[in-house]
Amino acid sequence: MTLAEQIEITAQIVAIIGGLIAAYKITTEIKQSRLERHRDLRWKQANSAHEFLKDMLASPMVTDATIMIDWSGRSFNITPDQKATITFQDVQVGLRTDNLVFSEKEVYIRDCADAFLFHIELIEQAIRNDLIEFRDIKFPMTYYVNAMRKNNLYNAYLAFIKEYEYKNAEKFLNRFNAKLKTSRGMS
Repeated sequence: MTLAEQIEITAQIVAIIGGLIAAYKITTEIKQSRLERHRDLRWKQANSAHEFLKDMLASPMVTDATIMIDWSGRSFNITPDQKATITFQDVQVGLRTDNLVFSEKEVYIRDCADAFLFHIELIEQAIRNDLIEFRDIKFPMTYYVNAMRKNNLYNAYLAFIKEYEYKNAEKFLNRFNAKLKTSRGMS
């Protein structure tokens, strides 16, 4: 083998090794870039979920709805001039879907529930559109859904949701039902 042939073979080997190193480097950089984009997307999703919850809980009527779900016997300003004590029983009755003549207290309960469910509608829509992930709003929403169950308000809310076609809110509550069935099945 001549010197020229040895140089040519060596050059080809060096080129192949160089190409393999370049391909490895490009592949690694692509993986890193993809990972970085995924982290950036997760950050944006988590931040968006935080904003949804912040907007929801900034609403005085939503705040009152969450208190009604959690505590019985609290006093609320149902009109600028009128305060009323609202119990779990009042919420159950106020969310009825028949006999649609309501007291001032019941109107306030319904308005608060509407505000709460409006935000849940938006949250579920955002989850379905991959703008946020369920895990990012799981707290505090698990707390409220569990409080609805514990305080015998879940069925009243569900009937209200179905009657007034809060379809996304119904789907949202079904997420918790699926988790409940899974956890019961595992124990």
